[in-house]
Amino acid sequence: MEDFWLDACVAAWRNETHPVERYLAAGGNAMRRMRDSEVATLNAKYDVEFFSPGLDLVNIALQQDSQDVLLLLLPKDAIQPQPTVTVLQMPRVPRGLRHAQGKEDVRQLWLEACLACMNSDLMPIQKYVRGGGSVSRRLLASEAKELNRNFPNCFNEGETLANLALKWDNEAVLSLVLANVSEGSDKKDSDVNSRAQEEKTQNDHKGEGRDLRQTQEECEQAGIPYIAADYNYRDNRSDAVGNHQLRRLWLQACLAAYDNTTNPITAYLEAGGERSRSLTNQDIEYLQMSGCLRVGETLVDIALRRDSSQALACVLGETFVPQKKICSRDSNYSDQLRSQPRADLDSLWLDACTGAVLGEKDKIIAYVKNGGELGRRLKAEEATLVNEEGNIVACSGSVRARETLVDIALKYQRSDIIKLLCSDVVPDCARKRLPCHQFVMEASAISKEINANLELSVGSGLTKDMPFFQLNFAIPRELQTLPHDVRTRALNEIIDCEARETLEDENEPVINWCPALLPQHKLHPLYNGGMGDCLLHSASLVLAGIEDRNMAWRASLVRVMKTFDLYSRWREFRAREAALLGYHAEDWQWKKEWSELVRIAGSPKMSLEQTHVWALAHLLRRPIIVYGIQNIRNHRNEILGHAGHQGIYIPFLLDKSECCTDPLALAYVRGHYLGLVGEEKDPLTPTTILLPITMHNGQRLPVQYLYDVERGSEASIIREWLRCRAVNGVACVEQSYNPRASRPEACQALMRRYVEDVHQRMTNPRDEEEGVGADTIVEATL
Repeated sequence: MEDFWLDACVAAWRNETHPVERYLAAGGNAMRRMRDSEVATLNAKYDVEFFSPGLDLVNIALQQDSQDVLLLLLPKDAIQPQPTVTVLQMPRVPRGLRHAQGKEDVRQLWLEACLACMNSDLMPIQKYVRGGGSVSRRLLASEAKELNRNFPNCFNEGETLANLALKWDNEAVLSLVLANVSEGSDKKDSDVNSRAQEEKTQNDHKGEGRDLRQTQEECEQAGIPYIAADYNYRDNRSDAVGNHQLRRLWLQACLAAYDNTTNPITAYLEAGGERSRSLTNQDIEYLQMSGCLRVGETLVDIALRRDSSQALACVLGETFVPQKKICSRDSNYSDQLRSQPRADLDSLWLDACTGAVLGEKDKIIAYVKNGGELGRRLKAEEATLVNEEGNIVACSGSVRARETLVDIALKYQRSDIIKLLCSDVVPDCARKRLPCHQFVMEASAISKEINANLELSVGSGLTKDMPFFQLNFAIPRELQTLPHDVRTRALNEIIDCEARETLEDENEPVINWCPALLPQHKLHPLYNGGMGDCLLHSASLVLAGIEDRNMAWRASLVRVMKTFDLYSRWREFRAREAALLGYHAEDWQWKKEWSELVRIAGSPKMSLEQTHVWALAHLLRRPIIVYGIQNIRNHRNEILGHAGHQGIYIPFLLDKSECCTDPLALAYVRGHYLGLVGEEKDPLTPTTILLPITMHNGQRLPVQYLYDVERGSEASIIREWLRCRAVNGVACVEQSYNPRASRPEACQALMRRYVEDVHQRMTNPRDEEEGVGADTIVEATL
């Protein structure tokens, strides 16, 4: 049987049916998956890298477009090709001049709303909905292909706004999308779906006599896999996400199960990932956690071994329902729950969940009025209690662990509860309005200038023709003149509030820990929604207040890594790290790792690391200071390892006279890079911000990528490359902000438009607050 199975895998790869028929006739399971040993055998035998662990016969046939094998394995109605759906193109016009007039305008607003899900920008989604768009609309293949021209492999056919928001973990966007779910949306959705079905039916009649090859080519051009026309089947096989993207989510989920975090696991499961997927040697090697993770482990195995209770509840939340009477109203847990200081609120929370099941709004309002959090999630024991109170049978339709009130209301189709929970008002801390998102024309002008500077940077010195590389973005002075509450609301729109709390943690502060530097030299982490491109986005934001949306920085970063001799310093630095950890690598292994770093630098949406920070310092011709946590800890506050991202990155391979002495400041938190900026003191005069180069415990930030002979002389190197100053015994370096009038005109225009917009919005009632009903959660909270 084993030989029949291997022959069938090869046959599915080659589109040969006889070995597959022989394997099935012998009683073989068509859904059997390949093991690591089988993968190694076939790849070595045929000198390919095609086979991978977890593939079954259908997967292999789908990837190789083996039509005959698919006809043998699948029902005929599951592999009929879908005709292409032609969507007319329309010329692009400035966003401010677009209006929802006609189908083409709604389509344009729809595409912008899809892009907004990636950027956490709420304005395009609001415009789309107000223009008559349906929140349940799905991306057509041609629309996904158009969006993927600028953002490869980010959009897939059939996705809704909610799917995109979940994919990029944008809770503010998801809240806004759910806010527009109402009783009348079902009719609107059915109209949209019926029109789409009519288009498909018309195209089916037109294409009955077409040549098979022509149909296949048209499907490929439209982005529709010719052999995967059954959408339910495609969703179950996770084809819409893509193998590479799903593997990246899988690896992040494994790390989350190890560290007892839940967001990456949720993202992986929402993307269609399998809970039973197991780790391979390649996965562990890629994660560089050979001593922590084991081959063959699943997410459940990792969470159980690490005692990661939250991660375990996240993995089992949709498949595991506790047996009744394990935890009832008379159980010890119930008594303990109601005897705690917050017993009243916990009781109201359970009543609110029951109210969401039964459609009783008064219980939810009572919970919120007493200070309850809408984002609270059910524990496994609480889910059992709610199921018993609501007389719910423990089955697939019951309330489950980790569900929120919105999840419960959606499950039981309580449209009135959904409308109550998801009003049009989004919390201020969730609103993100970066200047570059609001004023696209000005941001585009800055981006063109920076891209031109990038072309000159590699191989030439810093000159007056490259003024953008000597800039630092600062929070405008005008925001400080606003009332305190208004200023706080405006700041929350451009900074990452959650990251700020982590970076300013009182137990292990990373920034703003020195009282002598506050408030004049306070640093703020700018919001950065880039997934995989966060390093380049953050550098561009602290440089000129825009994001690197056209991926020009990656190409320049690759040129730097290939042009300058970074390898020798990098290898000595990495060899020293390896020796401290007790292992040794050969020359070919170092070269292979360096080649992989260069490849990653040029691959969009691939996460960059500290080596790329050092290369970026050479590209921008200025030092970069990265602030980050010293130790990686689990949920029990145990140290798992040392975080090596923090430090000072100096462009050693350049002449100091050709470099700028003003460093860029970045933060590294939760595996994510953020830009750190100060506040402008006076628009008419230069502003100087002091950046500490020591940590809260008195240790100096390490200088990265030093030769062994340079170790011990870090202080003199810092003084040589940066302008140093001491404040109350704290060593600092200066970072200068040019007067606003001396900045490039495009930067001045962006700042001017942003300041005017903030004053206009903050001094007038917001449009989002208009029409809020008397029984909404917002009024209940007030």
